[in-house]
Amino acid sequence: MAGVGFFMSAAEMALVGTTAKTIIEITAAANHRAIFEQFGFFFDGAVVTNEPVVVELIRIGTTGTGTAGTAVKALPDDPETLQTTFKYNMTVEPTGVTVLKRWNIHPQTGYETILPITRPYELPGGDLVGIRCTAPDAVNVLVNIEGYE
Repeated sequence: MAGVGFFMSAAEMALVGTTAKTIIEITAAANHRAIFEQFGFFFDGAVVTNEPVVVELIRIGTTGTGTAGTAVKALPDDPETLQTTFKYNMTVEPTGVTVLKRWNIHPQTGYETILPITRPYELPGGDLVGIRCTAPDAVNVLVNIEGYE
């Protein structure tokens, strides 16, 4: 299987002041690389003076517990079955975490990036990656991922 595009989007999640929360955890299927081209996270803060949310792109060693999401094919008529899976709104945080990137994002905004075609983020088969947020003040967050396998 190659080149089957997908979208992953999670329902709005609450971030509680100063508690780190993995908002999405993605697992590449065994022996199938997942490639990410775009990701974004968006907050609904209403107070201009609130501190920024620390957002981290993380590599995960051991899965946590969360709500199972359903990836959607970019082209619904593709006959292949998507094998990359995701969970969101983690209630038990994953362990063995390595931080790959960090951002400070104001809670009245968000961040979206389209990765360069020559440097997408590649997740080897069976590996896990996620996005974790720590908000000093209570705020809600949405997350979107786009890629292919």
